[in-house]
Amino acid sequence: MNTKSKEAKSLSIKVASLSYLMLCFISMVMGSCSNDKDQKDEVIVRITKDNLGQACDIIKEGLPYQSLSLVGLDSSTIEEIIECILDNNVNVKKLNIISSKLESTENISKLITLEALNIQFSNIKNPSTNLTSLVNLEKLSLPSNHLKDLPNLEGLNIRLLDISYNNLKVIPNSVYSLTQLVFLDIGGNNISHISDSLKSLKKLKFLEIYDNDMSPEEIEKVKAMLPSVEVKEYMLMP
Repeated sequence: MNTKSKEAKSLSIKVASLSYLMLCFISMVMGSCSNDKDQKDEVIVRITKDNLGQACDIIKEGLPYQSLSLVGLDSSTIEEIIECILDNNVNVKKLNIISSKLESTENISKLITLEALNIQFSNIKNPSTNLTSLVNLEKLSLPSNHLKDLPNLEGLNIRLLDISYNNLKVIPNSVYSLTQLVFLDIGGNNISHISDSLKSLKKLKFLEIYDNDMSPEEIEKVKAMLPSVEVKEYMLMP
C-alpha cells in the first residue's frame, strides 16, 4: 500500500481505534481498566497554543497531575514543558503528545512516573535510543509517525504497544523483549513477514496486522503460529 493512501486511512480511523472504549476494553482484559470513580478523580490538563503562555503556571498550580495532553506544539516548547514538570516534581502518569513537531523522545525518558505514553501525528523519525528509565510504563502508543525502528525497551513491563501507521518493514527487535506484552498493533506499516520470535511473547492475546504487505499465505502462517492469539487482519471502519 502506498504511503499517501495509508496516511489518509490513518487520519480517518486512528481516532476511533485509540478511543477510550477500545483502550478500556484492552485494559480490562489486562486487569487494569479504571472504573468510573477513577475517571472522575483523574486530573486532565490540556495545553495548546491558546494557553501556552501560562503552561508552566498551570502545571505548578495543579499538582499532582495524572494526565497531560500537549497538542499542536513544537519540539522546543515541549522540552520547556517537560523541564517545568521535572523542576516542580510533577507526578505525570499519562502523557499525550498529538499533532506536534517532536524531534526526539530523549527528554520524555526523564519522566519516570509515566504509566502511559501516547505520541501520534508528531512526525517522529528517530526516537530516543533508550526508554528503559520509564520503569512504570505499561502502555506505549506511537501511531501515525514516521518510525523505522523503536528505542530500547528492554526490561520494561509494557502490556500495550501500538506502533501502527509508521514506516516499519519488520517488527523491531525491541518488541521481542516485552515479556508482559498483551496487545500489539503493527497495522498500517510495510511489514511482509513476521518472525517466529513472536512466539516468545507468551502473554500476547491480541495482534493487529491490518494494512501491511503480507500475503494471504503469510497471514495464515501467523495465525497458525499463534493459535491462542486473536489476530486482526482487517481494520473495521468506524
